[in-house]
Amino acid sequence: MSSSESDVDSDSSSSDGDALSLTNKLFDESSKEDDSSLKITHDLILSTTTHASIIVSALLRDKQCANGGRTSSRRYIHRDRKEHHEVIIKDYFSGDQSKYTADHFRRRFRMDVELFSRILVAIEKNDSYFPIKFDATRKEGLSPLQKT
Repeated sequence: MSSSESDVDSDSSSSDGDALSLTNKLFDESSKEDDSSLKITHDLILSTTTHASIIVSALLRDKQCANGGRTSSRRYIHRDRKEHHEVIIKDYFSGDQSKYTADHFRRRFRMDVELFSRILVAIEKNDSYFPIKFDATRKEGLSPLQKT
């Protein structure tokens, strides 16, 4: 190999080395850019998640009703259940002060008041539908007398 050939080889090897170092620099810079863009993306996602959770909790807090419920989609209708129970007791089961006599009760329901009372007690003991229950807001439901 002559000296001119070795010069060409050394020139090509030096140009290969320059190209390799240039490529390494490009990848190093792009990897640095990738690292910084990943950090920016991570920070952006983290702050967005934090802000979104704050906004959602604020919206849910504003949606609560005055009575402590979550939404105001349903209105409670007061049906005077306890008062109507008292009316039934006063009309039929108050003895001599009842609005209707035992004869009226017998004609209307075809049984004596005492028989009705025994049936009511037996049904209440044996059927889970008849005892007084409370709803989710702890309001009293219908009495066994109103259910029969």
